[in-house]
Amino acid sequence: MVSTHGARPPLWLLAAMACMCALGFLALNYENSFVLHAPTALRHVPMAATATTSAPLTVLVEKIVVQETIVEKIKIIHDEVPSAGHGFSARDGDNTTVHIVYVTRCVEPNRQLFSATLQLSASRAAHYGPMTEVISGCSQDQVAEIARLPTFYTDYHVHFAPAFPAAVQPFGLRHFLQEADRAAAVRGNMPIALVPLDFVFFLPLRVNTGINLTRFSRQGPIVVSDTVTDGAALAQDLPRHDTDTSEFGGGLPYILTKHDALRVIDDVCDDAAAASVIDDMGAYGRAAANHGVRHTLLTHLAPPIPESNWTWLVGDNDASMANPCDETSLDVVLPRHPPIALHYNQPYETTTDKRWRFDQALLPEDILACDAMMLRGPPPTLWTDVQGSDPALRQSVWAACTMGKITNHVLLAVKERQCPLGFNTFQGMFMDEGRKRESALATKKDANM
Repeated sequence: MVSTHGARPPLWLLAAMACMCALGFLALNYENSFVLHAPTALRHVPMAATATTSAPLTVLVEKIVVQETIVEKIKIIHDEVPSAGHGFSARDGDNTTVHIVYVTRCVEPNRQLFSATLQLSASRAAHYGPMTEVISGCSQDQVAEIARLPTFYTDYHVHFAPAFPAAVQPFGLRHFLQEADRAAAVRGNMPIALVPLDFVFFLPLRVNTGINLTRFSRQGPIVVSDTVTDGAALAQDLPRHDTDTSEFGGGLPYILTKHDALRVIDDVCDDAAAASVIDDMGAYGRAAANHGVRHTLLTHLAPPIPESNWTWLVGDNDASMANPCDETSLDVVLPRHPPIALHYNQPYETTTDKRWRFDQALLPEDILACDAMMLRGPPPTLWTDVQGSDPALRQSVWAACTMGKITNHVLLAVKERQCPLGFNTFQGMFMDEGRKRESALATKKDANM
């Protein structure tokens, strides 16, 4: 007999359908929980400056309904073309911001090394604001090669200028002020800090903060601040010697408004071009005086050599200050009150043992090659042996150890980006020959030391 009722589905099929429904319900709850909580964490991640330049991000917010609850899903889209103003442009309206400018030549020895040192030091010091390197005399092939080099500062730009027969710094600065495109140009009347290539930051450079800087001034019993406005500028106070003929007495960095820079730059170039001996500092001082740009000279902006004005290292408690010559680490040891920057344009001698000097002029030009050695660090006893010695000697030892560590750190940072197949990390290069090495590649002499 055939039954008139429909055939019942097997029990295993009913169990499978129930299981699928349960899994679907759990999956929906999991997605809902993820979508509800993930955006909150994502939206509140603080944005920090990075060591390399990256493409800007576009954030699109899409509202959807999950289980009758409105939530937001955030989509991160990488723009194909980086914005010219990307970086710290949100703070451009802050009158404490300074646009760092330095002028180099395409054939400058170790230009890439020193430029990377300046960029990395500014990043590590938490400096913010635009930075432009003005490079003169590059061919089209050299321009393309520079464009491929790694950079280490978020708001870094390059401005290419033609070759100049002499006085590269003032002529390069004028070309930048008058011809720079929007991305690299100084925005508004932002203060400019003209710095040298061999320059390293320890602290961020700020102006117009209202801070009392009288202790860094030798201009008499007056209150001195960091004011930079039209007609008021800052410069490093250089030690005066009996042979000095310049009445200015100031050195790099020169910090002044864009408006003042445009007023004085033609006179600086005319004076420098007419001089039989190029004196950029004297030409700048005369032009600034002629246009009524008064400079406040400060001793802590970028002291160039160990002398009596290095008071920021004198008086530090040797027992509490870590050893800056510790060879087990590349960490830089700073005193309690370091200068804003250091202009390392002269050699730092340590003792009668010339192996432990630091002299940027002696660095070989192939030091960024993947097979090149790194600098040999001095022993920790170099610092302990000079405790209680002449302050100038202690200052020179600190500078030699510090600049050696900074240079090795930069070598690692650059080679990590340029040497995908690996690179030499042997710290075996001394500066003991009193002359520039022909190569940073290891020799039998280096291996036996």
